[in-house]
Parts: sequence; structure tokens; C-alpha cells
Amino acid sequence: MTGIKICGITTTEEASWLVEEKAEYAGMVLFCENSKRMVRVESAYGILRVLKSAGSEKSPKAVAVTVSPTIEQIAIIQKLGFDYIQVHGKLIKEAFDMIQIPIIRAINGDNLKALYTFLECPKVAAVLFDAPEYGSGKTFDWGLLDSHLEQIRKSDKLFILAGGLNAENVGEAIKRVQPDIVDVSSGVEKTKDEAGKDRVKINEFIRKVRTNE
Repeated sequence: MTGIKICGITTTEEASWLVEEKAEYAGMVLFCENSKRMVRVESAYGILRVLKSAGSEKSPKAVAVTVSPTIEQIAIIQKLGFDYIQVHGKLIKEAFDMIQIPIIRAINGDNLKALYTFLECPKVAAVLFDAPEYGSGKTFDWGLLDSHLEQIRKSDKLFILAGGLNAENVGEAIKRVQPDIVDVSSGVEKTKDEAGKDRVKINEFIRKVRTNE
């Protein structure tokens, strides 16, 4: 079954939708002041409570989405009780060493050089492929992954595809690269410029994924 990650949720209401729709993963953007989707720590606590309300087996796994997180930020994320930390950008050794939850390591579509280092890292649970400009809502050339797919599937890492996915193209994406998880944010938002998810779009995206497995 292809897992579904709805990223960039910002409210408890959106969290409740993901619980009801049985999405496998829910992402919250933390500590990124330039992101319209950033969630403050106080709000993240409330969203986490809703996500975990269905019980550990049925609740979406909570993912803290970060860019080059600091030691202090990682400490907060782990104290809050996130299930995963998703890392874009850099990760200094001291920060890496203190992470105790599984890491989703993001790789931009135009920079695959670090992939094999991540595949060999025990702390990395998943590799996520995103567009060159993450959070842009743009796709990238999935053909760039072709020469790496065999090695990814031989590893014990989950393969997550992100970058410009929506209800119209997710079926093609699943057939083309067969990811373990598909990740959507912009594709289920109310408008291109407005943060906040659209429940109808979430429902349609999930339906398309379930019918293309």
C-alpha cells in the first residue's frame, strides 16, 4: 500500500481531517520563519494531541519538518513527541548525534550526490525526493531517479516522493516511480498563495492514491 503524507498542516481542524481520512503521516513545518506554513511550538502541541487521539495504531505519524535544525530545535521537537524529524538543508554532527527519533532526509531533485551516504545511515528511516526549491509546489523530472531506484529499493529506507504532487498527477507518479509514500502540501491547499488545507482536495488526493495502488 502506498502511504500518504499530508505536509504543512497548520490547525487542529486539519489534523482531525487526516485522522478521519486515515492518512499515514502528517507534517508540520517548524522554525521556518519564511514559510507561510510554519507552526509555532504552542500550536504544534495542540495539533499533536489531535493526531494522537485515535491511538498509536490508527493515528497519522507526526513529522516535524525542518531546515538545518539546531540542537535546541531538535530538543524541542523530541520533547513535544514527534514520531519523525524531516531534515532539509544541513545537519551538523552535534545535532545529528542528539537525534533519537527516525530521520526523513530530504534530497532536492537536482542534487542526488548525498543519496548513498543517507542510504548507509542507520538513523535515516526514509529518503524524500523533492523539487529543487522545496515547498514551491513544483514537480521535478522523475527520470532523474531512474538510475537510483534499484539501490533505494535494496536498502531498508522508505522512498518518499514529494514536489508538486496533486490529485491530477499522483496516479502517474505512483505508476512511474512506485514510491513507498507520496507527499503533498501545495496540491491540497485552498489557494496557491494561502496557507491552509482544503478538505475536498485532501479527500480527492487520498482517493486517487488508494485507487492507483
